[in-house]
Amino acid sequence: MHDRPLSRRGLITTGRKKRKKPEKLRKQVGHGANSPVFWCCVEEGEMWGDPAATEGIGL
Repeated sequence: MHDRPLSRRGLITTGRKKRKKPEKLRKQVGHGANSPVFWCCVEEGEMWGDPAATEGIGL
């Protein structure tokens, strides 16, 4: 039952980590343009996607 939502979430977060455009990901997974779930997944994928964000602070 839960495989589809989890796989969609993984596709979105992985896609953003790989710098794929949110609009293309959204269309592929079928979320609406204002879907809070979709945008939460986008933010999650972007959270650790920029290695320069922690560069030089010892992490």
